Amino acid sequence: SQGRMTKRKRSYQRPPVAEVEREGANGATSAGPALPDATHQRLVELSMLAVDWDSYGALRVSQQALAGAGAIIGQVIARMGIGGVPQEIMPIADGGVALEWRYPRIELGLNACPDGGWGSLLVERDGSGRHATEGYDLSDDEALALILRVIGAAHAR
Repeated sequence: SQGRMTKRKRSYQRPPVAEVEREGANGATSAGPALPDATHQRLVELSMLAVDWDSYGALRVSQQALAGAGAIIGQVIARMGIGGVPQEIMPIADGGVALEWRYPRIELGLNACPDGGWGSLLVERDGSGRHATEGYDLSDDEALALILRVIGAAHAR
């Protein structure tokens, strides 16, 4: 934020700090204060895993995957409240982070890839059985839309 001192093109009014943090973070630095303690703590734990944490040669969890996971959870909470927190936050051997939302009729597994982007597995159950849909190379917006759709469907009657 040193650059802010020299820049004088804009008016002197500044947006609220929270807005600045949100724009500045953009998934790159931290998820900000929106995350519940347990969720934040879990991401910190994953960031401290050493190489080979599974004893099968797993890679370290990438900072990009951790930042992406934290950012998307924060966005879900901002829209859906604390009920938007995934039930599971787990490391993946390739350096990614897996997030899971599970409800009786619908489940979503979302993988934050180590180099950015998302993979998904959506499982829906109805009278005719179990339907699974996979997604690859999803953008942040696509991943967020999927989460919101799943949570919405889970709470619809």
